Amino acid sequence: MDLGKVAIVPAGEYVDGTEYERLDMITYGSGVYIAKEDNQNVLPTDSSVWMHIGDYATVANMTVTRNGIGRPDDDTIKVNANGVFRCTCKMEKVSFAPSVEDAVKNTVYLVEDVAVTGANKYQMWTLIGDKMVCISDRSPDLSNYVLLTDFEAHRDSSVVSADGVHGIRYHDEKFQGYDTENDEWFEIKDNTARNRLDIINRKTRRQLSTSDLTALKTAITSGDFDGLDIKDGDYFSGASGLKYTLGEFNHFKGSTTQYSVIADNHYAIVVDCMATTPWNSAGNTTGAYKASTLRTYLTETALPKVLSDMQALGFTVISRQCLESNAFDSTGVNRWGKATGCSSGWEWLAEQIIALSEPNVYGGSIAGSSFFDVGEANRQLNCFKEHSFMDIADMKYFWLRESSAASYACAAYGDNGNANGLGGVTIAYSVFGLIVIN
Repeated sequence: MDLGKVAIVPAGEYVDGTEYERLDMITYGSGVYIAKEDNQNVLPTDSSVWMHIGDYATVANMTVTRNGIGRPDDDTIKVNANGVFRCTCKMEKVSFAPSVEDAVKNTVYLVEDVAVTGANKYQMWTLIGDKMVCISDRSPDLSNYVLLTDFEAHRDSSVVSADGVHGIRYHDEKFQGYDTENDEWFEIKDNTARNRLDIINRKTRRQLSTSDLTALKTAITSGDFDGLDIKDGDYFSGASGLKYTLGEFNHFKGSTTQYSVIADNHYAIVVDCMATTPWNSAGNTTGAYKASTLRTYLTETALPKVLSDMQALGFTVISRQCLESNAFDSTGVNRWGKATGCSSGWEWLAEQIIALSEPNVYGGSIAGSSFFDVGEANRQLNCFKEHSFMDIADMKYFWLRESSAASYACAAYGDNGNANGLGGVTIAYSVFGLIVIN
């Protein structure tokens, strides 16, 4: 395998007319320079093409090696006299670098991240002594590697990825990965640890498989998600065609006897009902959310599909107490001091599905008319912290549970990210709901 020129190569004194290649090192006057790029007839004093690295009398007897190239004890990996990185040993393509116990000597493991396309797709690992060492940074293909620093020579200095996130370091005789969520380093012992690092740094949403959902069920029960590639914002579909997004683990968790608290482990799930409905087909907000067409659709049309989907997947939909607005004063003063109407009462109701609130999506109230609109739904779901609701909603407009005026209700505008309280209640917007499963 030929990965091209990756090491500094002494090229003697600078001679005008000579074709120099990137990483050629020459003397010019009393200085020593390294070519930043291929060039010809460019004086070494041109800093855009040459890098001045010091003053030496000669480089003829210098032994120059690209800093950062790890070498196995048996010369499995070499840089030849022309600065070309060559691998003469066996190469094996794998999903994760093996542990020290499982690694085979004289083998370079090409680790391909199948979830990545383009940049940062490949890494190379090999056994050096009694350590598994990453000998190359991530690269889009096999012809453009940038080699990492030697961990032994650069102890405790972490490798930083292109987005500035720390990746791997060698510390206290151990290789460690950086947990960006908990701001801590953990030992990379085996594939599970490396998998954990990839999961932590994953910022994209992904569709969960049947095996993922089986693992999710077990994790909800145990409360242990370590090593699972399952994160808030990931999604799956049911047999009914409804789409479910992981909202937050134990969003309603608590040990008190308050109505809105759930003692058992659970997962809050955002449901895209794949349908539209008016907020209230009567054209007003009389009776507030409790009397809305939106609530009727969720509880009578969407819920049977949800229950069937969850049962088939092995989950239970929890019935919980929700504090819902049940009255609207059409001349009442809203939270902005205007007498355009506001919700004026509420009650506890047992629900298995309910519309999302402004705080669930945005983290706070925006256009809702009063605190009666929000009830117990007063915290943002983590999926909306980690991802744009435009992404989660597939750019759809969807109704929220708050009313904003005598004939208006709140909606989330999925194509531009706006919160809106001027949605006429007879408009047919998309239907999204919130369920809790275990």
